[in-house]
Amino acid sequence: MPYTKTEIANMAISHLGSGKVIADLDSDKSQEGAACRQFWTVAYEMMQRGFDWPFLTKTAALTLVASDPSDEWAFSYRYPPDCAVARRILSGVRNDTLETEAKYTIMRDDTGLLIYADAEDAELEYGIRDTSTALWPVDFCLALSYLLASLVAPRIAAGDPFQRGAIAQKLFVYAESNARANARNEERRDNPPQSTYEITRE
Repeated sequence: MPYTKTEIANMAISHLGSGKVIADLDSDKSQEGAACRQFWTVAYEMMQRGFDWPFLTKTAALTLVASDPSDEWAFSYRYPPDCAVARRILSGVRNDTLETEAKYTIMRDDTGLLIYADAEDAELEYGIRDTSTALWPVDFCLALSYLLASLVAPRIAAGDPFQRGAIAQKLFVYAESNARANARNEERRDNPPQSTYEITRE
C-alpha cells in the first residue's frame, strides 16, 4: 500500500518526538504542517536527484529545437518538462563505454533548458518529477521522512536543543543506503565494460 505525502510528513514529525498528527498536509495550518510543506519539495528533489531510482526513471524521445545550433553540436533539443535530472542519451549500446556513450550538454535559451547533442532523433533516459507517491516503495518513503525531519527540526523542535535533526540526518544516511541497495537488487545489469587500460594490460 503506497504512503501518501501526509503520512510521510507525519513520520517526519514523529522522528522529532512530536505527537502532532497532520490530517492533510496540503491544508494543515499548524507549524508542523507549514514546515513540512516548506521543505517537502527540497527534500524530495534531493532524494530524487541523488540516485537513479528505477520507479522514477523513464525514457522519451526529445523534441528537436534546431539542427546545427552551434559550431560544437549537431542538434539541440528541448529539455523534457517532467525531467528532474538527465541521466543519459540512449546510444543503442546497453552497457556504454567512454567510446560508445552519447555526449551531450545542457544549456538554456529564453524559453527554457536545452540539451545539445550530436545524436540524431535522440532519446533521453531521465529521472522524472513524480509527486504522486503511488509507486514509491516503503524504504524510499522512510528515507525521505528522515531527510524531511532533519530539515524541519529547527522550526518544529524549538531550535532543536536535543539535536533530533542531526539524529534524523544520520538515520537518513542509513535508510537511503538501504533503499538504494534494494533498488539495485531489483535489477540485473551487464558487468561494467573494461577500461582501455584494462584491455591493454591483457
